[in-house]
Amino acid sequence: MQNSRQIHKEEQLGGRRNRLGMTILSLISHQRSDRLASCRSDHLPDFWVVARGIVPLLPQGLFSRIGLHILVIYILKYMSTKIWSKPYAILKIRRILELPDHESIQVKSVPVWRNHMTEAEADSFLTYLTTPVSPSSASLSLYNFCLQNMAIINTYKPPSIPEDLDAIVQEALKEPYDVNSCVPVPTILENERAAIVPFIPSIHAEPFFDAFNKDRDFLSNYLPIYFGGNVKEFIAMIETRFRRSETSVLFAIIDKTRPPSDTYPEIRPAGQVAGILGFINASASNLCFEIGPAIILREFQGTFVSANAIGLILKYALDPPSQGGLAYRRVVWLADPRNQKSIGVAEKVGFKKEGVLNWLWVLPEGKEGKEVNADRLALEAAIGRGLHHGRDSIVLSVCWDDWIGGVRELVEERMKKK
Repeated sequence: MQNSRQIHKEEQLGGRRNRLGMTILSLISHQRSDRLASCRSDHLPDFWVVARGIVPLLPQGLFSRIGLHILVIYILKYMSTKIWSKPYAILKIRRILELPDHESIQVKSVPVWRNHMTEAEADSFLTYLTTPVSPSSASLSLYNFCLQNMAIINTYKPPSIPEDLDAIVQEALKEPYDVNSCVPVPTILENERAAIVPFIPSIHAEPFFDAFNKDRDFLSNYLPIYFGGNVKEFIAMIETRFRRSETSVLFAIIDKTRPPSDTYPEIRPAGQVAGILGFINASASNLCFEIGPAIILREFQGTFVSANAIGLILKYALDPPSQGGLAYRRVVWLADPRNQKSIGVAEKVGFKKEGVLNWLWVLPEGKEGKEVNADRLALEAAIGRGLHHGRDSIVLSVCWDDWIGGVRELVEERMKKK
């Protein structure tokens, strides 16, 4: 008789363990994990089923069974609102209840549960929950499972948005100007007709932006970023997108053949600002970078300026140190597939097409580009992919072997043309 009662109790406990496992698994597998995120009364049945599985593991005699159920339900509700990953709250309660005292301290160091589980992880977890084993070995099994599969944290903190515009501009105008680059930055690259110098906002922002703004529609048609509506916004864009990134540097292009303008006589070397040229996505370990942005002001297009500016930066990147270069292995040029002029400029100085990067950019609001499928707009917005147009990029490059194989001579020839 005693044995039959014991078997009956074990069967009841096993059934509760199975129901508990299925309930927790369904809550964990729920994509948005919001059934545990809410404490509304319509979610009470979920907590009740979980409580019925946990209560038999608690020491009896302190409270009535009904009291224990109510206590566990409120603990679950409280922890589900206080712990970032809601399914982990249930697992933590279960582990605290089942682990021996000397192991409970170690539990605190286990990182929080991820929001979602893979199918394999869910199967593995379900196997544990539905397998009748002793409490100590079960808790240790779950502890190891969490360590092996869930031991991650993420300490990333996104920048505060929006930042104060005046504070950004003030930072950008500090002297001396810190280019903050992982790649050595020359103070000047020049020949007899053109020069490129680090873009210093206090010197170059106004002359460039004034000329750019006069032909904004023409010059920004294929740009994947917004250059700002005034000089302050433009300086803030340079600060946040370029100077703060150690993989990017922006240069001002100077036409030395023209006398300084009366409005901006301080430009050095003496001449006029003809555009901007930069490198981005630089890697000192992989010896490569991408040229961009490359904007030649409309007044200087069709002249020697673009070939000389690009040639100067290519020579700096690909020439050996004995010739004043970095001895890099690869320089990349990306262009909007519709911008045949940009592609042509790159090809004339030796860049070769490699392929297309699809959907590389999410464009600013109002920019023309690739449209998201209209039939899926609601779905795209719901999953966070956004509704702004996108842009592909044609990939072109010049590599070190191209450079020593004849491209350097081609560039020298192009730079001499009027």
